[in-house]
Amino acid sequence: MEPISGIWAYVAMTVKVTGIFTLVMVVVAYATLAERRVSAWIQDRRGPNRVGPFGLLQPIADGIKNILKEETLPATASRAFFVLAPMIVLVPSLMTFAVIPIAAPLPTPAGVVDMIVADVPIGILYVLAFSSLAVYGV
Repeated sequence: MEPISGIWAYVAMTVKVTGIFTLVMVVVAYATLAERRVSAWIQDRRGPNRVGPFGLLQPIADGIKNILKEETLPATASRAFFVLAPMIVLVPSLMTFAVIPIAAPLPTPAGVVDMIVADVPIGILYVLAFSSLAVYGV
């Protein structure tokens, strides 16, 4: 079967990028929840348990809280760099997931869809290079 082409290639790429972004963000949110629970267990205190059953909705509540917080800008900071710094950290970190294959190629009526965003021959070098770029945001 032929690889997918035309407008369907763009649709497939958009779906893959959105899916990987969503998956990574959900995993990060619940890894943070797990880390908070383990920290509470180590410190012999109750962990996050206020939102939802067993605190499973805590990452959603934390996300809403962070979105609604007031943005504070230090007096001597450059607004452009202050806003750009989190993006400089987040984008390279997420781009490393573009070369990780999710599954085997998927046959569709329009053609074969590779379950990888970017099929780079030097994937390991790509991951190492983009991993080192995130420090510039700090």
